[in-house]
Amino acid sequence: MAARSAELPAPRVPWLPELRPVYDLASLPTARRDDVLVFGVADDPDHQAQPVVAFNPDQEGNFAVFGSSGSGKGVLLRTIALAAGLSAGGGPCHIYGIDFGNRALSMLESLPHVGSIVPGGDHERLTRLLTFLRQTIDDRAVRYSRASASTITDYRRLADGPDETRIIVLVDGWSAFRAAYETGGRTSWLDLFTALAADGRPVGVHFVISVDQRTGMPNALASAVQSRVVLRMAHADDYGFLGVAGDVLTSASPPGRGLHNGAEIQCAVLGGTCQVMMRSRAVSAFAEAMRSGPATIQSTTQSTTQAATRAATQGGIHRCVREAPPIRSLTRHVLMENLPSEVGGLPVLGIGSTNLFALPFQPRGSFVVTGPSGSGRSTSLAALARSLHRWNPAMTRYLVTPRRSSELAALPGWTEVAAGTDDIVSLAGRLRDELDERALGPMAVLVERMDDLAGTVAEAPLCGLMKTSRSGLALQPDGIEGQTVFRSSFPAFNRVDQPEGRGFLVQRGRAEMLQVALPR
Repeated sequence: MAARSAELPAPRVPWLPELRPVYDLASLPTARRDDVLVFGVADDPDHQAQPVVAFNPDQEGNFAVFGSSGSGKGVLLRTIALAAGLSAGGGPCHIYGIDFGNRALSMLESLPHVGSIVPGGDHERLTRLLTFLRQTIDDRAVRYSRASASTITDYRRLADGPDETRIIVLVDGWSAFRAAYETGGRTSWLDLFTALAADGRPVGVHFVISVDQRTGMPNALASAVQSRVVLRMAHADDYGFLGVAGDVLTSASPPGRGLHNGAEIQCAVLGGTCQVMMRSRAVSAFAEAMRSGPATIQSTTQSTTQAATRAATQGGIHRCVREAPPIRSLTRHVLMENLPSEVGGLPVLGIGSTNLFALPFQPRGSFVVTGPSGSGRSTSLAALARSLHRWNPAMTRYLVTPRRSSELAALPGWTEVAAGTDDIVSLAGRLRDELDERALGPMAVLVERMDDLAGTVAEAPLCGLMKTSRSGLALQPDGIEGQTVFRSSFPAFNRVDQPEGRGFLVQRGRAEMLQVALPR
């Protein structure tokens, strides 16, 4: 009462306030370098300070985020990606994501420095990303060794390579990733991931991994992770297991509140808001600012665009950001005429998944095409015939079919069509005689629905023309064909929503995913 009556000012509080539930990433002090990625604010009550907290990839290598559902793991991963977009003062930094979570990373896909966010169920693109990272690390290891560089920052300086790109891979949902790949034929990809995490730090390839269980990270991977944040966990004893204080975080702690190097921290977000929709708008505005530069950004009262403008300006982004190359998917539709007639002197059947380029096959011996109804077997036979003709127009091509009404028989270019058992027996006998006399040149015999000929008088003559082979095409396989037909193991394959003509080209026991080209 006396103080109010005397109109005295409130006395200064001798300690700092508690951490706020949200901070604006664009307003945090930082040098905007890719070797110091500021992602939040720490509370240091002993020194009455609240400094920023950062991920230092050159020193720490990889980064883990532990937390239960709703604790803010995805928020922190997104903030790391956004901080990388603010790193114009250092060097280029590209982001890739593997999303086994609830699609929390999809918000980042509009950013130019984000190459791709690969859903966990997209095995094809996920393995292509890991293969790309392996090739990048191996290539850089040689170059960095020659330059005597121990980090990407050293290499940029010693080799005069300021445009060398740092790569950060975000992995949301490590437990689900591990469960999907630790059994069956996919374990090698899990081993490859662990090797990449161990080998990447000296050459500028880093991983930021979210884990929802205290025991979710295996020892082999944990040894490659030098830094971590522990967010709110599901059980009280989880904190002690992870080596952090158990009396700091509670069920009331805001998303993004955690413990890092013994200090309580709060993860920042772009836009400084708790509303997910507003955060998404801020990210979209920031993406536009990164592509166009601050000179083209119009003044507005909307907080999201203001945040993007402030982030771009403070980050020193005065030119368009170089786009990160995406991890593409295997095409669902390709025409034979759009492919080269041969690759390495061999005919081409379609597009391969390894390098998304025309995939050749060896036209020798038997070539088996398997697949369920609707998988594209007839179209694949037509594609084989068309491919062989483009490769060698002088090659004779015979069609053998049990059906006189076969649609394949109506296609042009056949040397002869044998429809029905009598015609098949006659053709097989003549070809057998000419083969014995070595009177035939290059020849292809395409057999439609061989299973319909099993047990007929035509089976034995046809089998006499064929040589055993481990080559062929397994369309939409269900896992059985690999061993029973080709004596080879196939990678895991999800037949759901796969287009016609999608399967594995098997040659000498090795399988590669293929999209068969349409012959017309």
